[in-house]
Amino acid sequence: MDNVVTTVFFDGQFWSALIEKESRDGTLFLGRYVFGPEPSNTDLLHFYLNIYATVPLLASCIKIREKKQKRIKEQARNTSKSRNAFRELQREYLRDSRKEKRKAGDQEREALRRINRDRNKRRRRR
Repeated sequence: MDNVVTTVFFDGQFWSALIEKESRDGTLFLGRYVFGPEPSNTDLLHFYLNIYATVPLLASCIKIREKKQKRIKEQARNTSKSRNAFRELQREYLRDSRKEKRKAGDQEREALRRINRDRNKRRRRR
């Protein structure tokens, strides 16, 4: 069975939920959901019942939590490590998506240049 830990915390600006899911093979998946203002009990219940399953999780190679119970300070350290790992994964994902968008935009611009160049050639030949 998969081990899932969800931590709701205030990150300085918004209330967020950090989801850490460890699969049977030891792979760690991280996800984050932003509530905005402080969530009430009904907001948390709505989140767990309706939104929780749809939060995208990113795979991480970093092992953060161990199965044995830890002291409170160590748990707080692990939570901050989880947040940092999630931020790093998010940066990598955004970097890759920007590269793909840039390539698509370059190809589109090149196609428009070819169309304009051909149109101008036809105009000159007349």
